[in-house]
Amino acid sequence: MKFSNILWSALKAIFAPNEEAKTYRERRVKFENNGRSGYVIFTEGYKSIRLYTEIGGGNCIFYVVIPSRDEWEKQTEYSLDERDEILKFIADECLKQQTSKAKAFYEVEEKHIVFYKK
Repeated sequence: MKFSNILWSALKAIFAPNEEAKTYRERRVKFENNGRSGYVIFTEGYKSIRLYTEIGGGNCIFYVVIPSRDEWEKQTEYSLDERDEILKFIADECLKQQTSKAKAFYEVEEKHIVFYKK
């Protein structure tokens, strides 16, 4: 009986989700600003994608340069199946963190995510 309790405790410690493991898997977006340009950095675990961004003109607030479908896997090391979900996450986070959501929207194009004034 004592052995099974020790074994159970050990298995729980190894396989139970903990805060550190949860943090490891969480997706994050942060920004490096260099005046009119900079980078959007998407991080998930040990993998990250660094995307160039620049302030736009006219109705375009700013845009983010993204790999095309043909370049996606080679440049990001993520599968093409994950592309739309990751780009939506990045765009939503940019909208939330870098704009007034009520006054902006975005469009995902083949090589850009473009943020516009409403």
